[in-house]
Amino acid sequence: MYVGTPWVAAPGAAHALVGLVDAGYRLAVVSNSAHGEMEELLVAAELCSTSGVFVPVATVADSQVVGIRKPDPRIFHMAVRALSTKPSLCIHVGDSVVDDVMGARAAGLTPVHIDPLGWCRSEDHAHASSLLDFATELIPA
Repeated sequence: MYVGTPWVAAPGAAHALVGLVDAGYRLAVVSNSAHGEMEELLVAAELCSTSGVFVPVATVADSQVVGIRKPDPRIFHMAVRALSTKPSLCIHVGDSVVDDVMGARAAGLTPVHIDPLGWCRSEDHAHASSLLDFATELIPA
């Protein structure tokens, strides 16, 4: 998750990713980045990478690199394959109802909508105010 342009990681993102990995979750990134190659941005922000630097992720499915954009289910399926699992066992967390929620659902993943201002009133998907809040709710105390 990011805030603004230029690309800046959302507050608490690093803590959330570390907590999820420490709790045993495997991670992948699916992005429609318009700010440059996403993995380079994630490494520069000291968040995660496929090489295991910082928090390890199975893949970074970057629309600029793979040529497929969310909400196309194929980009989500790339991440699922990299995780060696089934879509029904995956949760996709994102900030766009169309790209993230509808795309994840079309690919068979469970969507969670990051909505920091609480503007989305849709009851057909889960919401969290931030990635950190989502991770805190998911990880047992």
